[in-house]
Amino acid sequence: MLTPVLSANLFEIDHRLSEAYADKSLPLPAAGRGEEESKQARMRRGWCALFAAPWSHLRLYRTYLAGNSVLATHQVVEGSEFMHVMVVMDDALAGGFLISYDKIFGSVEHSKRDKENVELGKETTIDRTLRLLYVTCSRAQDSLALVLWSSDPAAALARIKESNWFAEGEFQATP
Repeated sequence: MLTPVLSANLFEIDHRLSEAYADKSLPLPAAGRGEEESKQARMRRGWCALFAAPWSHLRLYRTYLAGNSVLATHQVVEGSEFMHVMVVMDDALAGGFLISYDKIFGSVEHSKRDKENVELGKETTIDRTLRLLYVTCSRAQDSLALVLWSSDPAAALARIKESNWFAEGEFQATP
Protein backbone atom coordinates (compact mmCIF):
# COMPACT_ATOMS: atom_id res chain seq x y z
CA MET A 1 0.00 0.00 0.00
CA LEU A 2 2.89 2.38 0.70
CA THR A 3 4.56 2.00 -2.69
CA PRO A 4 1.97 4.01 -4.68
CA VAL A 5 1.63 6.60 -1.91
CA LEU A 6 5.38 7.18 -1.67
CA SER A 7 5.98 7.18 -5.42
CA ALA A 8 3.10 9.59 -6.18
CA ASN A 9 4.58 12.35 -4.01
CA LEU A 10 1.06 13.47 -3.08
CA PHE A 11 2.22 14.95 0.20
CA GLU A 12 5.33 15.36 2.27
CA ILE A 13 6.41 12.09 3.86
CA ASP A 14 8.40 11.95 7.09
CA HIS A 15 11.98 11.13 6.13
CA ARG A 16 12.15 8.30 8.71
CA LEU A 17 9.32 6.46 6.96
CA SER A 18 10.86 6.99 3.51
CA GLU A 19 14.30 5.83 4.66
CA ALA A 20 12.96 2.79 6.48
CA TYR A 21 10.82 1.79 3.52
CA ALA A 22 13.74 2.17 1.12
CA ASP A 23 15.94 -0.03 3.32
CA LYS A 24 15.46 -3.54 1.94
CA SER A 25 17.82 -5.24 4.39
CA LEU A 26 16.42 -8.01 6.53
CA PRO A 27 15.48 -7.26 10.12
CA LEU A 28 18.07 -8.24 12.67
CA PRO A 29 17.06 -11.07 14.99
CA ALA A 30 15.83 -10.05 18.42
CA ALA A 31 18.45 -9.96 21.13
CA GLY A 32 18.51 -12.93 23.45
CA ARG A 33 17.53 -12.69 27.09
CA GLY A 34 20.09 -10.56 28.92
CA GLU A 35 21.74 -9.34 25.71
CA GLU A 36 21.94 -5.67 24.82
CA GLU A 37 20.18 -4.51 21.66
CA SER A 38 20.92 -1.32 19.81
CA LYS A 39 18.17 1.18 19.25
CA GLN A 40 18.84 0.94 15.51
CA ALA A 41 18.32 -2.85 15.47
CA ARG A 42 15.11 -2.53 17.51
CA MET A 43 13.82 0.20 15.18
CA ARG A 44 14.62 -1.88 12.08
CA ARG A 45 12.72 -4.86 13.46
CA GLY A 46 9.80 -2.55 14.25
CA TRP A 47 9.72 -1.05 10.77
CA CYS A 48 9.90 -4.51 9.17
CA ALA A 49 7.00 -5.72 11.33
CA LEU A 50 5.00 -2.62 10.38
CA PHE A 51 5.60 -3.07 6.66
CA ALA A 52 4.71 -6.78 6.85
CA ALA A 53 1.48 -6.23 8.78
CA PRO A 54 -1.83 -6.47 6.92
CA TRP A 55 -3.80 -3.24 6.72
CA SER A 56 -6.57 -4.68 8.90
CA HIS A 57 -4.08 -5.19 11.75
CA LEU A 58 -2.85 -1.62 11.51
CA ARG A 59 -6.39 -0.27 11.62
CA LEU A 60 -7.14 -2.36 14.73
CA TYR A 61 -3.87 -1.32 16.35
CA ARG A 62 -4.69 2.34 15.75
CA THR A 63 -8.11 1.81 17.32
CA TYR A 64 -6.43 0.18 20.33
CA LEU A 65 -3.88 3.00 20.71
CA ALA A 66 -6.66 5.59 20.53
CA GLY A 67 -8.38 3.88 23.47
CA ASN A 68 -11.38 2.87 21.38
CA SER A 69 -10.91 -0.89 21.49
CA VAL A 70 -13.14 -3.19 23.50
CA LEU A 71 -10.02 -5.21 24.37
CA ALA A 72 -7.09 -4.23 26.58
CA THR A 73 -4.17 -5.89 28.30
CA HIS A 74 -4.16 -6.51 32.03
CA GLN A 75 -1.59 -3.79 32.57
CA VAL A 76 -3.42 -1.12 30.55
CA VAL A 77 -6.71 -1.20 32.46
CA GLU A 78 -5.36 0.02 35.81
CA GLY A 79 -7.30 3.12 36.83
CA SER A 80 -10.14 2.48 34.35
CA GLU A 81 -13.60 1.06 34.97
CA PHE A 82 -15.85 -0.91 32.63
CA MET A 83 -19.44 -2.13 32.90
CA HIS A 84 -18.48 -5.69 31.95
CA VAL A 85 -15.06 -7.31 32.28
CA MET A 86 -13.77 -10.67 31.10
CA VAL A 87 -10.30 -11.60 32.36
CA VAL A 88 -8.61 -14.23 30.21
CA MET A 89 -5.86 -15.99 32.17
CA ASP A 90 -3.55 -18.03 29.96
CA ASP A 91 0.04 -18.59 31.09
CA ALA A 92 1.03 -20.29 27.83
CA LEU A 93 0.11 -17.26 25.74
CA ALA A 94 1.49 -14.75 28.25
CA GLY A 95 4.99 -15.78 27.18
CA GLY A 96 6.61 -14.66 30.39
CA PHE A 97 7.64 -15.90 33.77
CA LEU A 98 6.62 -12.99 35.99
CA ILE A 99 3.06 -14.17 36.48
CA SER A 100 1.47 -17.60 36.75
CA TYR A 101 -2.24 -18.18 37.07
CA ASP A 102 -1.56 -21.91 37.05
CA LYS A 103 0.38 -21.51 40.32
CA ILE A 104 -2.47 -19.59 41.95
CA PHE A 105 -5.07 -22.10 40.86
CA GLY A 106 -2.99 -25.18 41.74
CA SER A 107 -2.25 -26.50 38.25
CA VAL A 108 1.51 -26.01 38.72
CA GLU A 109 3.52 -26.56 41.89
CA HIS A 110 5.31 -23.61 43.42
CA SER A 111 8.95 -23.59 42.35
CA LYS A 112 11.94 -23.84 44.66
CA ARG A 113 12.55 -20.13 44.07
CA ASP A 114 8.91 -19.32 44.98
CA LYS A 115 9.32 -21.18 48.27
CA GLU A 116 12.67 -19.49 48.98
CA ASN A 117 11.22 -16.05 48.24
CA VAL A 118 8.29 -16.71 50.58
CA GLU A 119 10.69 -17.70 53.36
CA LEU A 120 12.80 -14.58 52.75
CA GLY A 121 9.76 -12.30 52.55
CA LYS A 122 10.52 -11.40 48.94
CA GLU A 123 7.98 -10.81 46.19
CA THR A 124 6.95 -13.98 44.39
CA THR A 125 5.30 -14.89 41.12
CA ILE A 126 2.17 -15.56 43.16
CA ASP A 127 2.25 -12.04 44.68
CA ARG A 128 2.58 -10.42 41.24
CA THR A 129 -0.16 -12.58 39.77
CA LEU A 130 -2.58 -11.90 42.63
CA ARG A 131 -1.91 -8.15 42.31
CA LEU A 132 -2.57 -8.28 38.56
CA LEU A 133 -5.72 -10.34 39.11
CA TYR A 134 -6.94 -7.79 41.67
CA VAL A 135 -6.34 -4.91 39.23
CA THR A 136 -8.30 -6.60 36.44
CA CYS A 137 -11.16 -7.84 38.61
CA SER A 138 -11.63 -4.52 40.38
CA ARG A 139 -12.29 -2.78 37.03
CA ALA A 140 -15.74 -4.36 36.68
CA GLN A 141 -18.75 -2.21 37.59
CA ASP A 142 -21.57 -4.62 36.75
CA SER A 143 -20.32 -8.06 35.73
CA LEU A 144 -17.10 -10.03 35.84
CA ALA A 145 -16.13 -13.26 34.08
CA LEU A 146 -12.85 -15.08 34.68
CA VAL A 147 -11.63 -17.52 32.04
CA LEU A 148 -8.71 -19.76 33.02
CA TRP A 149 -6.83 -21.76 30.41
CA SER A 150 -5.05 -24.24 32.62
CA SER A 151 -2.34 -26.80 31.97
CA ASP A 152 -4.15 -29.09 34.46
CA PRO A 153 -7.88 -28.25 34.49
CA ALA A 154 -8.77 -30.95 37.06
CA ALA A 155 -6.22 -29.63 39.57
CA ALA A 156 -7.33 -26.05 38.94
CA LEU A 157 -10.98 -26.94 39.46
CA ALA A 158 -10.17 -28.77 42.72
CA ARG A 159 -8.19 -25.74 43.98
CA ILE A 160 -11.00 -23.37 43.00
CA LYS A 161 -13.52 -25.48 44.93
CA GLU A 162 -11.38 -25.61 48.08
CA SER A 163 -10.35 -21.94 47.95
CA ASN A 164 -13.85 -20.64 48.75
CA TRP A 165 -13.14 -17.69 46.44
CA PHE A 166 -16.30 -18.48 44.52
CA ALA A 167 -19.75 -19.60 45.61
CA GLU A 168 -21.14 -22.89 44.36
CA GLY A 169 -22.50 -22.34 40.84
CA GLU A 170 -20.18 -19.41 40.09
CA PHE A 171 -17.63 -21.61 38.33
CA GLN A 172 -17.67 -24.42 35.84
CA ALA A 173 -15.30 -26.48 33.74
CA THR A 174 -15.84 -26.47 30.02
CA PRO A 175 -14.54 -29.15 27.65
